[in-house]
Amino acid sequence: MEAAEGAVVAAAAAAPQPPPAAAAAPAPAAALTGGSSSDGLEQQLRDVDTEIKKVGGQIENLEKEIDQVMVALEKQQPYRGMNVEELKEEKKQLREEKKQLREKEKQLRRKEELLLEGNARLRDREAMPSPPVPVEPFVRAVTELLRPIAQAVNEHLSATVPASKMPADKLSVLRAALNGQLTPVYGTSDLLVQLLGPQPSETDEFFGWDGGIEPALRPQYSEEIKKGLWHELGHRQLPRDLVWIDARNITLKKHINGVLFPVSTRNDELLIVRDFYGTPQNGAILGVELKKRLTWQGIRQAETEFILWQAESNYPFCQMVTDLNTGGVAFFALPGDGSGLRIMYMVLPSMAEVWRFMGGLVRGLDVAALTTVLRVDAPGSSLPQQLEEPRRVKPRLDGQPAVADARLTREQLLWKQISIMRANENDVACLQDLADFGDKPYPDGVPYHW
Repeated sequence: MEAAEGAVVAAAAAAPQPPPAAAAAPAPAAALTGGSSSDGLEQQLRDVDTEIKKVGGQIENLEKEIDQVMVALEKQQPYRGMNVEELKEEKKQLREEKKQLREKEKQLRRKEELLLEGNARLRDREAMPSPPVPVEPFVRAVTELLRPIAQAVNEHLSATVPASKMPADKLSVLRAALNGQLTPVYGTSDLLVQLLGPQPSETDEFFGWDGGIEPALRPQYSEEIKKGLWHELGHRQLPRDLVWIDARNITLKKHINGVLFPVSTRNDELLIVRDFYGTPQNGAILGVELKKRLTWQGIRQAETEFILWQAESNYPFCQMVTDLNTGGVAFFALPGDGSGLRIMYMVLPSMAEVWRFMGGLVRGLDVAALTTVLRVDAPGSSLPQQLEEPRRVKPRLDGQPAVADARLTREQLLWKQISIMRANENDVACLQDLADFGDKPYPDGVPYHW
């Protein structure tokens, strides 16, 4: 009996001792480093590693002892002088000890991780050179220097581009935003180079004379347009529902979707449906841009004018540019492939071709179709979306609803009728009588007449 008790005491002495019931949690990395050097942290890491290995050995011994106890229990045999009941208690105690050792190992490994993080930060600080000036004031100073540059760039990108100064690259951006393709009328593409000469390589400033001397010649130019069309029509007057107006005082400004810069434009002469006398941009049929001489810049201006005036007019619109000497170019729209748009241009290589084009456009108009829907007693219908001579359509060039939609409400029809009544207050019988018409909204006496 004494021998058995001695064996139990010896086994207890040989068994690993349990750790304290409540092990202290590892200190944060900052506390562990304590401002130490990298060498001090390395020593702490070595000490922790040794402790982890020691605890690991204790856990390994416990697992072996637990295995022996389990074998004895399975065989219902005494082990180290302990009976079955004592072995069950021993197994429970050994597992508790193993659990505590596992917890201690976990805390040591967490401490090791913190030490490694602290060591890495310390090495980074030692490797980073001290900046010659504080970083924040330096960044603030650079930001202040860049702010006016950024503002200037933003103003440049968002500045309104007038049609008369539209550069080729921005016109390409505008055309692409409209999903448009510039297309010559069949058989006229080579005529443009013959009419204007090859495109120059100079910048747009080379064409700075555009619009300079032309205002002084404006009345003469205007009368030439009317006289030339009058001769082409066989000395006949325009239909009473059409009228020429001076559009130099009408400025259109539009921001096309997908284009950073807004675009503005005017026109010289506009042929409009007379019912839209108060809002001529909504009734425009034909625009004529007058130039002292034809240039590539003038052609770009005319295309830009076509894009903006077409977007405002209720009708399929046509834009021309001419110098009243060598010829001109006309722009109009046809449907493209899919959702695209063809911006057609027709080169008119002589003034005879210009007058023939304008005369054909006027003769091809179905004036009744242009105006019937504007009458109060007219049945609900739409304004024509396609015209002939040349065949052209009314697209929505920027994908947005037009300012004046082709389908007019009854309220709009009423206002149009009032406008007609005011225009006929003096029982105007022909365009010649318009010379005496009062309350003209434009300073130089529109509408023009022959």
